[in-house]
Amino acid sequence: DFIGKRSLTRPDMLKSDHKQLVGLLTEIEQLQIVPDQRARVLIDATNGIIVMGENVRVDTVGIAHGNLTIRGTETPQVSQPAPFSNTGETTTVARTDIEIDESADKKFMIMNPGVSLQDLVEGLNSLGIGPRDMISILQAIKAAGEKGVEAASGIAGTAQGVEVVIAMVPEGKHSRAAFLGDDGILAHADKRTLLIDCSTIDVATSRIIHEAAEKAGFDMVDAPVSGGVGGAEGATLTFMVGGSGAAFQRARPVLEPMAGKIFHCGAAGNGEAVKIVNNMLLAISMIGVSEAFALGRRLGLEDQALFDVASTSSGRCWSLDTYCPVPGPVPASPANRGYQAGFTADMMLKDLRLAQAAAIETGAMTPLGKHSEELYAELSKGGHGGLDFSGIFKMLDNDL
Repeated sequence: DFIGKRSLTRPDMLKSDHKQLVGLLTEIEQLQIVPDQRARVLIDATNGIIVMGENVRVDTVGIAHGNLTIRGTETPQVSQPAPFSNTGETTTVARTDIEIDESADKKFMIMNPGVSLQDLVEGLNSLGIGPRDMISILQAIKAAGEKGVEAASGIAGTAQGVEVVIAMVPEGKHSRAAFLGDDGILAHADKRTLLIDCSTIDVATSRIIHEAAEKAGFDMVDAPVSGGVGGAEGATLTFMVGGSGAAFQRARPVLEPMAGKIFHCGAAGNGEAVKIVNNMLLAISMIGVSEAFALGRRLGLEDQALFDVASTSSGRCWSLDTYCPVPGPVPASPANRGYQAGFTADMMLKDLRLAQAAAIETGAMTPLGKHSEELYAELSKGGHGGLDFSGIFKMLDNDL
């Protein structure tokens, strides 16, 4: 599969992804949730912007650095949104002249949905963006629009005039940019706005953001979650919350509709601390369960027989009885749907790296945590980071 900067190994899949991507654009247009429907959508994809639309007429994919200006009956200025915002404003033009101010250090990709597959691949690859990454972004926008959620044009627009801002981004640098950037949340939100960061990030960065928010007059909590996609869809997530008692009391009624359980773990950053320690423990237990099944198979045991005994005796744990890494014993586990991710191996690897960084910083001995990180790094390096984290079984069973 072509994902991120990895090589293209299955052109048939990419063709399918291309069709799905263009189809999603059409569906999003019909939902009328982007600033200008006829120009389709402008996506800030981490380090670049993709302008896609029938009214932006180009014969091929264009990659450029600089400020992008589209000229026509109107002369809109399209600037890169704040980091990790979903959409940016654009407008329809009768004729299109594209100009790039190369003095600015911004990266753009301009394409027409009708471009060739080769041009699409080259363009996405130059930005480090895979078709499936784009599909994920567009699916999220579409799903939100179907539920009546309004798409904003950037972080500033999201943060203004609201009572609560909830952020969930991949890493500490992203949270820092979202909250502390010039166009970020602290710069644009009303001081009465409650700030909730549900990202799983390093404790030090979380506490830096907390301190800045407190100095600026905001109530804030860090509230990473556990429960995966199923927990989010079923409103049964576990929230681990760090922050003052007053901020926690404000956050509780906001989190309750999404939650199965909510724990106040103490001061600022403590939610993050609990999350990375818990996930280190989860990785260790999942690897242990996977090794047990791999060995059991080689000793002639049926998976169900081992499960029946271990799940009712001293080997019992969540990774076994609720999230069993082999197909069969637990019908709802990802193993029964080809390890389609609820929580990816790459996400687990990120959390393990956070745990190891914290262990080094604090002098804690975590040899099993370190070895777990090494095993998940091997799984990811082999191109399987998109599997559910229980897919580590396939590597340990020599089935990849």
